[in-house]
Amino acid sequence: MKVLLTVIAITPPYLFLYNNIFRKSHEFYAKKHGYDFRVIENMLDYTVNHATAFSFQKILVCSQEWSGQYDYIVCIDADILINPDSPAIHQCVEFGDKIGIVDEKQQPELELREKYDGTGADYYKNSGFYVNTRMELNTGVMVFQPRLHGKFLRYIFDKYINGCITTKLGYHYEQSVVGYQLIVNNMYKIIPGKFNALWGLSKDIMGESKVPMEKFFKDNYFIHFAGNVDWFSVPNILHKFIPNF
Repeated sequence: MKVLLTVIAITPPYLFLYNNIFRKSHEFYAKKHGYDFRVIENMLDYTVNHATAFSFQKILVCSQEWSGQYDYIVCIDADILINPDSPAIHQCVEFGDKIGIVDEKQQPELELREKYDGTGADYYKNSGFYVNTRMELNTGVMVFQPRLHGKFLRYIFDKYINGCITTKLGYHYEQSVVGYQLIVNNMYKIIPGKFNALWGLSKDIMGESKVPMEKFFKDNYFIHFAGNVDWFSVPNILHKFIPNF
């Protein structure tokens, strides 16, 4: 199997932060498992040249001139720290013809999470989508098979990209659009939450005293520091647990 690990890091300031905080863990993981590695620093499609459209670029990684050479393309957000002991994500489940993704409503557990911010159906309804689900699919980590998914993902991009201009949802617009389409088309395969463990949610819901960051790092594979939460702590984790990293 030929696998690519890719990251979207657009604009020089964001790329600078990525290179200095998270990139080394991605390069190490890719090398460990024999993956190719690519950082996408520019828009893949300039239909909407707007910050809200940056995250939409991730669903175009299967329709580039280089995409077809890969059996799997793993696209992860740039604010994810990878535990060096993490297993190969492309072997974590039997994907069939589906796109691998994490259901974040299971973090820290479903009932507790629904008390915190409602159901998955509530999340998608807030974006104008009506679907009977308790899931909320987090697009921070997705496992694609470009030969199967390129056209489907391009359809999503073309259908919804102009909404980036007027949305008030920020990056949640892209996540809700992609998640909704995956659900209604039954194109998702849930992968273990350890591959997209949301640190900010755990900290807010459980409290850091119950789930210390260092334990959270050791217990998970891909630790997602979404919303710039505690980015300043990442170097400390690296130096403590990976002295020669």
